[in-house]
Amino acid sequence: DFRIYLLDAITFLELKVESKSEQMGQTIDMETVMSNFQEVAGIQMPHQIETRSGGQVIMSMTIDKIEPNVALEDSLFALPK
Repeated sequence: DFRIYLLDAITFLELKVESKSEQMGQTIDMETVMSNFQEVAGIQMPHQIETRSGGQVIMSMTIDKIEPNVALEDSLFALPK
């Protein structure tokens, strides 16, 4: 398995990740493209992420809202009884 990260030369934002992995004896080539960067708590975050394999889109995600450092109840992380 390996990954190649493509960064914007000016902003150093991660724009694309190309990866190759072995799954069930087959080599899988994937690329993930990040776009629509918006500032969230002083950090540029992608609000559009698309994953492709074999030239076809297999996942497209649009993020409407990112809330950093939201308080979470400890009970959310408790093991089931």
